[in-house]
Amino acid sequence: MDLPQRKKSLHRAHQGLRKDQLPGYVRNWRTVICSTTLLYIKNGCCRRIARNMDVVDAATRSRMMSGIRSANTKPEMIVRRYLHARGFRYRLHVRALPGSPDLVLPKYKVAVFVHGCFWHRHEGCRYATTPASNADRWKLKFDSNTARDARNASMLTAAGWRIIVVWECELKRDPEERLGSLVCEIVSRNGGNSLQSSEYQIQTYC
Repeated sequence: MDLPQRKKSLHRAHQGLRKDQLPGYVRNWRTVICSTTLLYIKNGCCRRIARNMDVVDAATRSRMMSGIRSANTKPEMIVRRYLHARGFRYRLHVRALPGSPDLVLPKYKVAVFVHGCFWHRHEGCRYATTPASNADRWKLKFDSNTARDARNASMLTAAGWRIIVVWECELKRDPEERLGSLVCEIVSRNGGNSLQSSEYQIQTYC
């Protein structure tokens, strides 16, 4: 019997059983994933639910989602450590600027945003997925995020700031290349690399 058939057999065999009636290899499982359903152990009872249904109520899901970090994320920390090690000094999450950029380098008039591909909808990225459940609600959320990003970028540009966006997937795919090009973007003005190249030893990258 192949794996999909074995999973379906597990659902048929265990649906409606109490936890103490489950086999030992299943008893401590929280969920058993099948191609179209979940076997969910709740209150000691094994229940079958549709895969696209949430296993928690809306209030709990909202609380869980609100706990996801918007600052000091892992990709942001990678960028911060890389730039700091190369002599760059910056301010973090400046609320006085539109969008509270993740890093602000006043010396270069540069605002850096480290965006997650999922939340900020990186076009063409495999991480910019859309959940199957509550699709309309997610679309409104994503549209709101992208509209806010565009609005903040417009205001920053109008105020004379240069904007650099570093995407999460870029740091996963080839971090050294992206971080090296970030250094070039920061120190360059109008396409030139004329700012203290000896101080920051950027000739390796630019």
